[in-house]
Amino acid sequence: MQKQMMYILTIIFRHVASVKQIKAILLELHPVLPTRDEAFGGDKTTLEREERIQRIKRQCPDDRPAPMRDEIFQTKKQKPISKLPPGWLDCPAFGWKIGCIIPSNVPLGETFNNCVLPGKRCSFRQVLHQQRVLGRKFGMVIDLTNTSRYYSLSDWRKAGTRHVKIQCRGHDSVLDNVFVNLFVYEVSQFLARQKHVQKYILVHCTHGHNRTGFMIVHYLLRTLPISVTQVLKKISDARPPGIYKPDYIDALYAFYHEKKPEMVVYPPTPKWKRSSELNLNGDMPDDDDDGGPPAPLPVCVSARELSPLILLALYSRVKCLVIPSLLKV
Repeated sequence: MQKQMMYILTIIFRHVASVKQIKAILLELHPVLPTRDEAFGGDKTTLEREERIQRIKRQCPDDRPAPMRDEIFQTKKQKPISKLPPGWLDCPAFGWKIGCIIPSNVPLGETFNNCVLPGKRCSFRQVLHQQRVLGRKFGMVIDLTNTSRYYSLSDWRKAGTRHVKIQCRGHDSVLDNVFVNLFVYEVSQFLARQKHVQKYILVHCTHGHNRTGFMIVHYLLRTLPISVTQVLKKISDARPPGIYKPDYIDALYAFYHEKKPEMVVYPPTPKWKRSSELNLNGDMPDDDDDGGPPAPLPVCVSARELSPLILLALYSRVKCLVIPSLLKV
């Protein structure tokens, strides 16, 4: 009987909008509708008990004090603790300067303090202080991570440092040339705008080796008359062990049409990167994705927006590599 009543009421409220129409339909269905006793599924004693309970509730309202604001806040779902990037604790904070560029691992915000001991923390304030002691001041930071969970952008803005986000996916893929062009453009524009005081650029991915080194190598190869082998050595000296992913190194030789030496040695994976936790295949998990979705391709820079410094760098690159090879022929 209860199911029949609910079905009838559902049909009524779904197709009828007028209160008068609802009353008329209920009068017509009066013989079909259950009595009050049938609706409650009990006898007169049950109904009286229900009425008595409702009357007591009305006469004796709940006089318990309302929860305070702090209590309500504490009962809310607590924000989960931020997950620390694997290998970050033992990874060196930053390397030696390469021109105006300083390679670094990602500085972590205060949300990671619960899982990092005070002596191992590396926040943006600590990075600024350490470089200030060395007489360096940052004018720009280029973030190559595939996420935005590591720190707040407002920290850099308050310090007067420009933040550039080039969201690069590092797992099982070499960085697209669109990201490389954007990196070279941003660095070149930054240097062209500098006047009297020299400022530095902090470049970081998660650990500051593969993606960071890959970008810096491209910039140096496009602005200096130097070979891939020489610039890889330069990167490994400034930020040991440098780029250690073989596919990144092979991509650099292939992109600049330089023959890879037969005795080339790929650096081993650093100890701080080796994880004791293996995946289902028994391999070490690659954490360079930063837990984010695939990185979207940035908007390409038009030819009119290219700095004359980039054009000059490309000309010098072609002049140093192409012309000598033609003369040999």
